Amino acid sequence: MAVSSGVSAARRYRFAGVVVDEGATRLEVDGRPCRCSQRALHLLLIFCESPGRTLGRAELMDRLWPGGQLVADEALTQAVFRARAVLGAHAGHIVTIRGAGFRLDADVVRLGVDGDADEVVQPSAYDEPAATGTEHVDPVLPSKPAEPPSGRMMRRLPYLLALLAALLLAAFVYRWVVTPQLAPTEIIDVGYALTAPDLHATQADTARLIADAFRREGEGDRARARALLETVYASDATTPVPAIFLALWAVGGGNNAEADRWLMQAQLRTDRLDDAYLDALLAYTEAERRGQPQDILRRAGALLDLRPDAWQLRIARSHLMLYSGYRDAAAAELARVDFGDLQHRKQVMALADRASLGDADGAAAVLADLDAKGLADTPRIDYLRGRIAWSQKDYARADQDFLRCEERGRREARFDLVNRCAANVGAIAVVDGEYPRAIELLERALAGMQDSGWRRDEVDLGLMLAQLYAFSGNTDASHQALASAQAVAGRNEVDSMWAWVRLYELRLSDADLPDMSLPANVVTPTGLVALLDARAAYRRGDLGAARQAYERALRATSESDEWIDELSLLGWELHRKGDDAGQAVDAPTSVSEVIDPPYPPLARLTSRAALQRAMETSP
Repeated sequence: MAVSSGVSAARRYRFAGVVVDEGATRLEVDGRPCRCSQRALHLLLIFCESPGRTLGRAELMDRLWPGGQLVADEALTQAVFRARAVLGAHAGHIVTIRGAGFRLDADVVRLGVDGDADEVVQPSAYDEPAATGTEHVDPVLPSKPAEPPSGRMMRRLPYLLALLAALLLAAFVYRWVVTPQLAPTEIIDVGYALTAPDLHATQADTARLIADAFRREGEGDRARARALLETVYASDATTPVPAIFLALWAVGGGNNAEADRWLMQAQLRTDRLDDAYLDALLAYTEAERRGQPQDILRRAGALLDLRPDAWQLRIARSHLMLYSGYRDAAAAELARVDFGDLQHRKQVMALADRASLGDADGAAAVLADLDAKGLADTPRIDYLRGRIAWSQKDYARADQDFLRCEERGRREARFDLVNRCAANVGAIAVVDGEYPRAIELLERALAGMQDSGWRRDEVDLGLMLAQLYAFSGNTDASHQALASAQAVAGRNEVDSMWAWVRLYELRLSDADLPDMSLPANVVTPTGLVALLDARAAYRRGDLGAARQAYERALRATSESDEWIDELSLLGWELHRKGDDAGQAVDAPTSVSEVIDPPYPPLARLTSRAALQRAMETSP
């Protein structure tokens, strides 16, 4: 297919699970419509015209901004990033060829119109730009005769030569005069096995400040750590490390809009380097942003191949295994972590997870060893004691330990522990059926989450309160809590909580709700999508469609899936309706196992409370 400089009319392409429809100016990803900017759509059309061919940056910029418009390289990086984001699980088909450009690695079909047959798109006979490094996935295709430079590039040539000379001089000055000589063995962060040379720093204070940021984060003061990394990013123009970790922390905090901003900056700086570890670290962070468990496991594994001592990555892998329902594999991964003296907050959390996964005795043994050393009288160890008691289902003792942790953590300004313990105490009150106390505790925890910028937890606790307010008959407060949770989730693109917001809205809200549109950059499990369809049909009174979607959800859901209680609740509601109409569906007969570890969404507990009420009132 010939490549044109403009965009022809009514082109429709399909690759992987994606349909690019120029006529409708939209995408379909895995059968569902997705929002997409015009620039990203145009870029995807260009890629679809030439699958398998590396498109140089100059060519792409000429086609995206025709007529000799002057735009920065960052604009192209942003367009590629946006295109990948909207592709979600299929983002990996757009491959970066270091030093050359980008390529679409996929079989592309041009869809026929008005009865025309579909046509497999063949790569154009254009030449491959020469690459200066290695790409992220496959080897560069064999080279061909050089492509003549574009007119725009020829006009820029004198300026580029002058710029190149200036850059070479600056590099010489930095290498021999300015750049601090850092010891190759200097460790910046043990958890990621990050060393001084990994920073590619040009300022004398960069290594010290980044190391201090990681230390602060390990102590639980992520706000201060974030401020330090932002300072380093602004003062050192070469190191991509601050942007990478600011993006990673933003994903962890549920602020995906901020994560996207930092990922673009990290990509710009990493593209200028030739560093396998930073490439792998960026790819891992991008996988975390997309929320694809298998991709995250693979990327974290690749990093561990490069840095086997990076225990933070083992913890990340264990969390993903747990999320995917592989509890034994998660426990085995945690068994390889060296917990030391639990100086880092994530080591404490990981040891608590070990108790959650069935080794409460092993966790208690580590705790006893710390007691013997006189190191166990701290708020973080109070938290650990509470988690071990939770895993042993001794909720009274867990309540005491978490309250003590909250009180002492507040005195020591350990607000990470204060927030988590306050939420856990509120969760225990829900488990015990003490709903007025739960409301009081969760309102306090919610205020802490808001102050700390923990967006995912803010949404989670807001949903819990919406259900508890509804139990108490306070409909206005319930609707307000729902509206606040929805606003936070939408504003910050909290991808892992959007479906929970939707489920709670469908159950508790009396407002007109728009039709559901799946986020393009989020992988939503099939069972959860079917449950959302079933709940929406039930809300509008279409019991036949609700039953069919419910049965689909039931087939695609396991007992370990976090939405099992919401699915069971709908099953009981349909069962009651069936008794009246003579069309009962199968409904689960018991609630799922205890929620352990107690991580978001804790709204599972209020869903379970609603389920228990439904079971008690069913005939």
